[in-house]
Amino acid sequence: MLESVKSKFPKIKILRLRGEDIPKLVEEFNSKGIKAFGLTGNDLFQEYCCKKQVKTSIIESIEWNDESFLLKKPSLCLIGARPLEKGKVLRIALNSKFEGLSKAFLEKLSRDGFEYETECLNGGLETAVSEGLFDYCVEIVCTGKALKENALKIISVFFQSDWVLIGEREPESQLERLSQTVKERIKEGSAESYTAKIVRERKALKKLNEESFELCQAIIEGKKGKIIWEAADLLYFLTVCLAESQVDYAQVWNELKRRELEKTVLNEAGFEEKGKKLNKKAIQN
Repeated sequence: MLESVKSKFPKIKILRLRGEDIPKLVEEFNSKGIKAFGLTGNDLFQEYCCKKQVKTSIIESIEWNDESFLLKKPSLCLIGARPLEKGKVLRIALNSKFEGLSKAFLEKLSRDGFEYETECLNGGLETAVSEGLFDYCVEIVCTGKALKENALKIISVFFQSDWVLIGEREPESQLERLSQTVKERIKEGSAESYTAKIVRERKALKKLNEESFELCQAIIEGKKGKIIWEAADLLYFLTVCLAESQVDYAQVWNELKRRELEKTVLNEAGFEEKGKKLNKKAIQN
């Protein structure tokens, strides 16, 4: 894959780094004005997004299809020797590399009435469960070798990873282009610029508040033309306020993606049934 990239872009410099470090380094390079992209697992990128607001986005997803893997791609799973039990506090070990994604999944267990306590480990999670130190663990499953060695089963799969190419995208949406223009106007500080003027006079937040009210009034009146007009005004002043706060739309989009991911994780259901199907498949393989 890397050789293919190098053949297309012969002048590109390729650094081989640990997958979990790539999102952070891509952000750091781009913040210094050095155009950088990274190829890593989506599990590692989403874990990074769990910890902070990021400007980096997924530019392209590439299917991870490895026949030597139990589920053909790296899969975050709840693992144990027996089905989940209610009425007791479950001891669950977490892979420290995926603490954020794991805790998002465990919130679903809590809402389903399971009680648990967690501890993060850097490795050997399956062994810790088989030795009785923990009841379950949340771990990444690749070949499934550690499962077999420790006589453990997959209770639930809640995240499967593909490759992702990450970096700072060029502005694609109208809002991103508007944001770029607003930032330029603020930086230039021209006396003729309305954007620069309302920022200089600290009126952007007041205007945002006014436009919010006017949009609500337009919606109540049901006048479509006025709704569109007021919505455009509101988006403009929102963009100015975001720029003043040094927030990019890319960060907002990433937060929406994080919520979508969280919803997907938290809506995972049918733990035992899904686990049975996966373990049956593992035995067949």
